[in-house]
Amino acid sequence: IATKRVRRYKQAKKQKPDIRRTIRKNLKHGGSLLELVKSKPKIKKQNHYFLSDVSISCDWISIWFFCMIYAAQNSFNRARVFEFDNKTVEISSALQELNIVDAFIKVLDIRRTNSMIQGKSNMYTAFDGFLNQANLNHRSYVMIMSDCRDWAGPKYEREPLSADLISKMKRKAKRVLVLNPESKIKWNAADSCVSYYEDAGAESFEVSNLEQLADLISEI
Repeated sequence: IATKRVRRYKQAKKQKPDIRRTIRKNLKHGGSLLELVKSKPKIKKQNHYFLSDVSISCDWISIWFFCMIYAAQNSFNRARVFEFDNKTVEISSALQELNIVDAFIKVLDIRRTNSMIQGKSNMYTAFDGFLNQANLNHRSYVMIMSDCRDWAGPKYEREPLSADLISKMKRKAKRVLVLNPESKIKWNAADSCVSYYEDAGAESFEVSNLEQLADLISEI
């Protein structure tokens, strides 16, 4: 992931000639093209927010989620990381550990302190908590790692109210992406809320291995 992003940054820094400034600079040479002026690369200041689902329904994939966020946060300078079940807590400080095992131990302590061991998913209260903690703006990318199975969240006429909060995130942020570890054939089956979240403005991607994750992050 880091290698792909470095390659992308190097390509972005390849400056194109600035024709207008080149002509003006070469007026002192009588118009002869002796000095080439290159355009300055645009600096993009983006904020990345990661939300990792650690509820019961994602117990089978929680270690994979942790590896994803640990790898990803090392590739971004401006990243904040959260975990959620029926509430949301920030774990950014724990992920600063150089050793992944030490980071995981610290994250487990945070989960125990906040009673997030085998909690049921309530994405409405979790997303509401996230919106209160995050400072989203037009430069923000929100990446939700979840199977989108909102077991305990409130619903109105079978539609999960958590979709309204996804819509609120989308209005505030540049992009809201759902990284779903389940195969697409399982989306929108049973209690899956993928289609509701997509209707609210989220973009859904199947991310079940590092190659898919690296491709997605390099695109972002």
